[in-house]
Amino acid sequence: MNNEHSPALNNEEDSVSEELKSELLKFERDNYNKYYVDGSIDDILFKFTRAMVFSSRKWRKHLDEKLRSIDQSQARWETLFVLSFSNSNISQRELAKMISIEAPTMVRMLDKLAKDGLIERIPDKNDKRLVINKITKKGLEVVNELKELTDSFRMQILHEIPLREIEQGTLLLMRIARRLDKIKEVEGNNSE
Repeated sequence: MNNEHSPALNNEEDSVSEELKSELLKFERDNYNKYYVDGSIDDILFKFTRAMVFSSRKWRKHLDEKLRSIDQSQARWETLFVLSFSNSNISQRELAKMISIEAPTMVRMLDKLAKDGLIERIPDKNDKRLVINKITKKGLEVVNELKELTDSFRMQILHEIPLREIEQGTLLLMRIARRLDKIKEVEGNNSE
């Protein structure tokens, strides 16, 4: 990773505003300006969230293509990584929350991973209603294959961006995620 701006990056930064206007928004400027005034807080926030969603979709699309080439998916990748990073066994409820997917979807995923021999699903000794999930040796081998592919993909996309900007972006995205969790929590409490 570069910690310095490269000439290519400076040119890229100079064109971000124009890129947002033309490539990202794809709106007639006259119609866009009926809703947002250039430079207003609403305009800036709209462009930021639009860029965040747009980038996320593109990231997922490209990564999905790479993962499909080795018969994997992002959902499997995320689940296996969470299990491999954990020092303890994790329940399906905890996994679903960590990966931010619905419980029924998580159950199907875990059943398939178990069928493929990548995880073990073990009834909890203390609470028979809970199923604990543990990664297997075969699962760890798949994690290493996935790590190699995803590390390479990350480097391909991010290598010219200064680490400081990546760290700042990471903090910003984490703050947004926490705020979304708080909003969901408050809304959940209000509906009771």
